[in-house]
Amino acid sequence: MFQGFEFNAKALMAEIKSRGWIRIAIQAPAGLLRDAAQLSLYLRERGYEPAVLVDPCFGACDLAETPESYDGVVHLGHAPFPNQEEAMFLELPSKAENLEILEKSDALPSRLGLVATVQHLSLIPIAKSMLEDCGHEVHVGDAGGRIAHPGQVLGCNTKAARAVADKVDAFIFIGSGRFHPGGVAMATGKKVYAIDPYTGKMEMLDSDRFLRIRHGLIEKAREGKRFGVLVSSKAGQNRTEKAREIELALREDGREAILFIGDNLPPTPFIGMELDVLVSTACPRIALDDWQNYPVPVLTPIEVRIMLGLEKWEDYTLDELA
Repeated sequence: MFQGFEFNAKALMAEIKSRGWIRIAIQAPAGLLRDAAQLSLYLRERGYEPAVLVDPCFGACDLAETPESYDGVVHLGHAPFPNQEEAMFLELPSKAENLEILEKSDALPSRLGLVATVQHLSLIPIAKSMLEDCGHEVHVGDAGGRIAHPGQVLGCNTKAARAVADKVDAFIFIGSGRFHPGGVAMATGKKVYAIDPYTGKMEMLDSDRFLRIRHGLIEKAREGKRFGVLVSSKAGQNRTEKAREIELALREDGREAILFIGDNLPPTPFIGMELDVLVSTACPRIALDDWQNYPVPVLTPIEVRIMLGLEKWEDYTLDELA
């Protein structure tokens, strides 16, 4: 049913039946909305009454509440956080499995950690076996908390990598894009070899460029007088107390601080707002991945504390949600 993803129809139908659901809301990130529509047709053909939710969705931290008159939510493409039993999660493992480059792993360090995004976790045992056959020592971290599976990394949490960082010389990341492997490099201080299982290509990332960018933003923010502090209204991202701590620290330093609360917090509302700096306590991707889309520098909570002299640059850590 799902193009490019595995789908266990029998398990899904058994779970829906056991819950007694008939009217089912389907939630998915933008890239999986077409698959959500296909699932809707599949369920309709079997006597259910589905509907697809089209509001933006960015992860398990953004779980939709069950709409009125519906029995429950099926959430596509993410692994659950603890205490999210009210929804049904369909993780959709990817069918992509191009790991042939690992057969030429002689140039890689001897001790390696393995991490992946949820769609590619099924490749971790395969990659582990391939690397061990080539003589490497391989470690996969089991983190708990927000992390549902060993080796899984989120945009907001790299605990699975940090759990084995002292045992490895570098990490292998399996997945697409640079954000997740860049986060692992930043959080652990280790080089990360990112393998895209769709293309089979591998790229090495480290934290040096990332740190230079973040240091430059902190220095630019030092001249700021009026700060906007962003607070997410999403239950899985809300850090209101952290935001109030930042607001107080800024005011004590003689700066102006305004709290902004919103669901998605896009750049548009802040254009022409006459703000000098934004500080995000919401999804870490706002500051670390999307900052160039905003009209002013965007800092993380630790970065604003460094700017205010409350922390040292040497104590810099990646902003993560526990």
